[in-house]
Amino acid sequence: MHYTYLYKVVQNEPKVGGTWEIVDHREGKDYRAIGEYLEIDPPSRLVLTFEMPQFSETVDTLTVEVTSHGERSEMTFTQHIIVPHEEGWTGDDIEKAILKYNTGSEQG
Repeated sequence: MHYTYLYKVVQNEPKVGGTWEIVDHREGKDYRAIGEYLEIDPPSRLVLTFEMPQFSETVDTLTVEVTSHGERSEMTFTQHIIVPHEEGWTGDDIEKAILKYNTGSEQG
């Protein structure tokens, strides 16, 4: 599957407490992602929040860690996803919701 992205808005204030925003246009729809920088430790670590308000009120945390290996570097991305669930959900219901959110995040 191939997507063409048209970024309509890109705002970035890369400092602790600073915010970022991206609005991209895909398949006739706008998708808005926003967040705040929580930790900036160049060149090895970046921690920020990630929200898509049109889908959920939850706020995820993304961590990017860069490890040097001589002339090469490795980037590790970790996303702590908050999965909202309703009262009365079983453990299976919660696991299914987590899988759905994880899959959606990986595709994004």
